[in-house]
Amino acid sequence: MVRYISLLLFIGLVWGQCDEGYTEYDGECYYDNDLSFLTLIIYLNDIEFELFYDIGLTIWQNGHINTLLLEGLAIHEVPTNIQNLDSVITLSFSDNELEYLPATIGNLPSLNTLILSNNLLIEIPEEIGNLSNLEFLHLPGNQLVSLPSTISNLSSLISLNIDNNLVTTFPSGIMELNTLRYFYMANNTMQELPSDIGTLSALQILSAYSNTIVQIPSSIGELSNLYHLDFMNNELTDIPETICNIYNNLTVFAIGLNNICPPYPSCIEDYVGEQDTSNCEQVWACTADDGTDGVELWDECYSIENTTSLNLYANGLTGVIPPEIGNLVNLEGLYLASNQLSGEIPSEIGNLVNLI
Repeated sequence: MVRYISLLLFIGLVWGQCDEGYTEYDGECYYDNDLSFLTLIIYLNDIEFELFYDIGLTIWQNGHINTLLLEGLAIHEVPTNIQNLDSVITLSFSDNELEYLPATIGNLPSLNTLILSNNLLIEIPEEIGNLSNLEFLHLPGNQLVSLPSTISNLSSLISLNIDNNLVTTFPSGIMELNTLRYFYMANNTMQELPSDIGTLSALQILSAYSNTIVQIPSSIGELSNLYHLDFMNNELTDIPETICNIYNNLTVFAIGLNNICPPYPSCIEDYVGEQDTSNCEQVWACTADDGTDGVELWDECYSIENTTSLNLYANGLTGVIPPEIGNLVNLEGLYLASNQLSGEIPSEIGNLVNLI
């Protein structure tokens, strides 16, 4: 408390030839309301400083704070008088210990960029929706489980980052953000995307790796401006054919480490990456390309025990039917007509008790 009073007295003593509402220090005039915020945040968080008006990275313009980066200072409380910073454009509290934000953070009319990475935040105040000029909102590395619905009011938002949180449901308000270009939502626990995600027409980057998403909506094919799409390490079981509408625009396309079953869309069949197909119910990918050696061509088919249908009709297959066909114990349909197979039918075919 003594330190706080001393700081206030110091501010008062350096008064000089400045307009009312400003304080002179070292030949410069500083807006009293901005100084008041700095003074209080220093006091509440016991921040060490040399110049009270230059903690962290503080950029002043015409006596007002334009940019304030208070990063890695163990800040655990932001004072409610943050609304004093009526000219601040860029504000960062990254790498601190914040668990909550005051509602008054919504009273910053000039704010363009708000960075709150790597704190302990469990919620964002609804008043965030009042920041009509906000273009960049970065919240990665917190403990958020949801975002307020008022995020839909951020009519200027370009970039939203909620990586590495605990978000379980796709924030519905995002679907109102027609200006959104970059959306980072990796390392959460989201299970689904909205069916109308294709209405985010400005979207260029969608990074959703390491969630539990089970399906990509077919409307993804409407995102004509998308060039970066990452769904690695989810629970996907298929890919909509509409992905081919935008595939040629993608410079990054990552869907490995999922459970995607064939058949794959023709445009990406060579780019699906590593997939867990152990639970695939149907596999239609076992078709001959040149008909030169039926035994070799079928090897891959026999490694997928959950295959329920094997259709190699009229593929020019030659040779004998391999005994490994008996491994397909879940097979319900087997179509080998109009080939050039020879030899006897292997006895192992008797293992296929589910054939219809």
